[in-house]
Amino acid sequence: MAHGEVRLPTVSRREVHCRSPLVTTPQVVQVEIVGPGGGTASFGSVNASFEYLPRPSFSSISRYVAPVGPDQSPVTLLAFGSQFDERYSYQCFFTLLSFKNQTYQTFAQRIDDQSLSCPLPTTTDLFLQRLLSGGPAFANVSVQAEWPTPGLGLAAASERVALSTAGRVLIYLRPSVASIWPDWGSTAGGSPVYVAGTGLNLGLAQQILCKFGDQIVTARVLTPSTLLRCMSPGNP
Repeated sequence: MAHGEVRLPTVSRREVHCRSPLVTTPQVVQVEIVGPGGGTASFGSVNASFEYLPRPSFSSISRYVAPVGPDQSPVTLLAFGSQFDERYSYQCFFTLLSFKNQTYQTFAQRIDDQSLSCPLPTTTDLFLQRLLSGGPAFANVSVQAEWPTPGLGLAAASERVALSTAGRVLIYLRPSVASIWPDWGSTAGGSPVYVAGTGLNLGLAQQILCKFGDQIVTARVLTPSTLLRCMSPGNP
């Protein structure tokens, strides 16, 4: 390469593999193949230039609370940064801090040079089971940029650009009510009303309320995320 020489780790009659040397600024350089005797290989009519792309950077996310549905419906958040070149492919990583730093990976969609759409791993059964059994979880969000290996469409470890973690999101199951019983009570109030379902802890809410018409009472959690009890107010 015009910017610097690199050794060829793989050489055959039809193919050589080069690793680009480090540069400090984006630029376009010319590529040359030089043999042991100093001879230069001809590229014929092929354009033998190589472009160094700006390194992508990741700065923030669009939301810090994300309810997900038990029906595995898609939920996304936006990742903001700069230099999200369309020639890269991008992946998002969600590391659940309360589950031994277990990490889930999804493929991001590039929106423009400054934003990506990151789907949460809501289609992963194990991910949803973690939320069902363990309740809400904080996840560190990070993004990784890759460029494909010719002919394979995959990226080798040395062809990835890891971007720094710049966000933490609280993920919890969207509340779903399965039943309410009994469905009647005295006008004097004070009747216990039980609410069963999933995700009833509403993330990490400090207080859960039940509303009877226009009147609001505080609910008591009997079983975390699955069973509440509300005392009906008196009929005014």
